Amino acid sequence: MPSTRLPIRTISVMLAASTLSACAGVPLTSMLKLSRLLPLEADPAQIRVAVRADRAIALRTGDVTMGITYEAADNALSLQEEFVVQVDRGAILPPELLRGLGEKEAVTIMALSDSDARRFSRTQAKIRGAEANAEGGEGGFSLGVTYGCTNGPLPTEELLIDIYLQTALDDEFFVMNADVDLYATVMPDGQEIPRWPECEDDAA
Repeated sequence: MPSTRLPIRTISVMLAASTLSACAGVPLTSMLKLSRLLPLEADPAQIRVAVRADRAIALRTGDVTMGITYEAADNALSLQEEFVVQVDRGAILPPELLRGLGEKEAVTIMALSDSDARRFSRTQAKIRGAEANAEGGEGGFSLGVTYGCTNGPLPTEELLIDIYLQTALDDEFFVMNADVDLYATVMPDGQEIPRWPECEDDAA
């Protein structure tokens, strides 16, 4: 499962670059935006995830997850929370997601459910409380993507996806990962492409 992690608190550009150095094709502009991302202050109801992929692949609710981990400096709080994001079928693609979109590509936008947005908010409050008592805790924010389902013939050589994040509805989406090859994440070198599950009605 490809994922991107960044510190919970404000991070420097140097730390963002170091954290993401193993990820494919993260542009410098996105590192700058990641350095300004404050998961503890973002409104969970406004967070959006977008995935650009070949039209042969569709993402369903549950195929993308969002995670927060945290260890308080005084060991008073330790948590690891995972949130499932659901397909936002009414979403309108903004210009930054349409830019460079290929004929055989599609974009899926996802958001937290109302219940998970509330749980995300409670998690933020717990961490803020722990930091008020003892600053310097360590944590991370992550996005994970599974391989979805197929509704057509798959590409033969590579299956690339781009992962975007939006932290406020009046902000643009920015790239978290670019050109992630799903084939490379689900099979060792030399193995045949696995059989993808076929899409049902809940696929994007």
